Amino acid sequence: MNYISLDDFFNRYLRTEQHWNKKRILLSDAVWQELKEDTFLFGMEIPKGSVFKCFETTNFGYVAFAPDTVNCQGVKLHKRIYRY
Repeated sequence: MNYISLDDFFNRYLRTEQHWNKKRILLSDAVWQELKEDTFLFGMEIPKGSVFKCFETTNFGYVAFAPDTVNCQGVKLHKRIYRY
């Protein structure tokens, strides 16, 4: 289980496959990614292979999970978009 801080999570995943010079990565620009290992985020355990996008607005960063994402116990996430 990877206990990563949200700062480290965004540093690792926000600009994946994105041009480094862009001011913001919008939802339409963000690419779908997979978690490389089981990760503890937003107070829950999310399994390896879960699909998500990282994007940002002028004030906040967001993580959006695919509709079929479940936690490590097999329960569907109660919400799909988390604000940071």
